[in-house]
Amino acid sequence: MRIKVCIPLCSYIINEVSMNIVYIANEKFAVHLGVSLYSLYERNRYEKDIRVFIISTGIGEDSLRQIEKYSKKVWQKCRNNRTE
Repeated sequence: MRIKVCIPLCSYIINEVSMNIVYIANEKFAVHLGVSLYSLYERNRYEKDIRVFIISTGIGEDSLRQIEKYSKKVWQKCRNNRTE
């Protein structure tokens, strides 16, 4: 089994609390990972620092790029809506 470590996927600053989140995933979990990241960002939009680490056990490069792009897009949405 080949393990690929991608560190960090996303990091951002909002308030004062720091959080480190680790996912271990393969290609079959990539879609679920995207949904989980959306929930993580939406529910924690006031956190100072969220760092997401993905340990890949077979996620394709295309899926990783899509997850990174999606994460940045969702983070911007949460950041813009953090006063709601």
